[in-house]
Amino acid sequence: MPYNPSVVEKYLTEVKRKRTTSGSKEVEWKVVKVPKQPGNVECGYYVLRFMKEIVENPAILTEKFNGKTIYTQDI
Repeated sequence: MPYNPSVVEKYLTEVKRKRTTSGSKEVEWKVVKVPKQPGNVECGYYVLRFMKEIVENPAILTEKFNGKTIYTQDI
């Protein structure tokens, strides 16, 4: 699915408008460092690869990603 920044911006503007009028807190967005796919068609490969790794070693979720360290190819 292609990324469309204008749709995301419209959504964020609407969320902000609704949040500020209802007195709720504004959504805080955080930028996270994640692996990037080189094109637009590899996402299935990445999902299946990580699913395979998790099924083969479920402890990887707590051993490797329990904390504030970022993903690297070394993990």
